[in-house]
Amino acid sequence: MNQINFLPETFRLQAEIRRRKYRHMLLLVIFAVSLVGWAVVERGRNLGPRDYAAALEAEVKIAREQMSEMVRLRSEQQSLLRQVELQRELSQPIGHTQVIAVLSQILPPSVALTDLEVDTHRPPPQPLEEPGKKKRSSSSKTTTADTPVEDYLQIDLQAVAPDDLTVANVIGDLADHSLFEQVTMKYSRPTQRQGIDARQFRLSMRVRLDRKFELEVAHAD
Repeated sequence: MNQINFLPETFRLQAEIRRRKYRHMLLLVIFAVSLVGWAVVERGRNLGPRDYAAALEAEVKIAREQMSEMVRLRSEQQSLLRQVELQRELSQPIGHTQVIAVLSQILPPSVALTDLEVDTHRPPPQPLEEPGKKKRSSSSKTTTADTPVEDYLQIDLQAVAPDDLTVANVIGDLADHSLFEQVTMKYSRPTQRQGIDARQFRLSMRVRLDRKFELEVAHAD
């Protein structure tokens, strides 16, 4: 059956134009929504690496601060160790009064001490080296190592004993004591004290200072 369209041609054209406008608007809306969705997705993708980069930067900053603190503490530790080393070099492990106390214990009551000299021989302290300064060459170290180091007390005493046997006993007791070394008699000659024959003698000995002393010496103070 044939259908007859009584609408004018202009009306049909206007309807077709409106339908095209609707389609265009729908396409524009879809395109705009797509752009918004793409922007959101890309922003989410960019936030991940950005946050990760910020976290890494914070960790690097913390690591640098810790490294600086470690360097400072290490420098302070080296300075304190050097101070302790200098204190050990400058301090004397045993005092003169302790040595005299030990001598008073060894010498018998029959021996009268008339003269006593105690000379200290200590090595010079090593010079301080600035941080970062290169150490001396090995040749200078070898020369320093070959040079004998003096670190001892030189003791010379003069006393009077009733006889030679007492002098010999004093020398033996001093030589047997762990504190004294190189006990040597310089002379022994007859003398008189208050009309009584006696022996005047002079001894020399050393006390090493490059070692630690036990309580036996400490009790003599």
